Amino acid sequence: MRPVPHLAAVVLLCWAGLAGAEPLAVGDPLPPLTLPDQHGHPHTVEPTTRIVMLSDSNEAGRLIQHFLHRQPEGFETRHHLVTIADIHDMPLIVRELFFYPTLSHAPHRVLIDGDGKATRLLPRRAGEVTVLHIHGGRIQAIDYARTLSTLQHLLAPAAASSADRDQSR
Repeated sequence: MRPVPHLAAVVLLCWAGLAGAEPLAVGDPLPPLTLPDQHGHPHTVEPTTRIVMLSDSNEAGRLIQHFLHRQPEGFETRHHLVTIADIHDMPLIVRELFFYPTLSHAPHRVLIDGDGKATRLLPRRAGEVTVLHIHGGRIQAIDYARTLSTLQHLLAPAAASSADRDQSR
């Protein structure tokens, strides 16, 4: 009977370590992520990914949608951009009545973290879009956007190169 308290202590320490884990920082590798999209199809964030946009609030999600709707078709693919929505705090009724039906018509892919576990170490600020700039599988920069103009500025090099390509056609 003596080992059980020790086992409980080990489990408690492991849980406490995970609960207090620091968010990823510049220089850290982006962990492997496989999440379903808004249609339930699993997708893996590939090693070639250059930009990850994360939303964990309605405001941040709307901001990403406004930004992406202004981009030409294929923008995400050309710029190796992945959008992730952490919806673990969203009430189930809101997910079913509003979130999924709205996203089902979106022309771009959104990966969904329904329980918050896959994205728990990604940095974030309340009400803001997190923009992770990735190179070689490692985080090169972390930015945050609360407005469309800020998000456009952060992604201006990608958006500008898309506009240049579209004008040359």
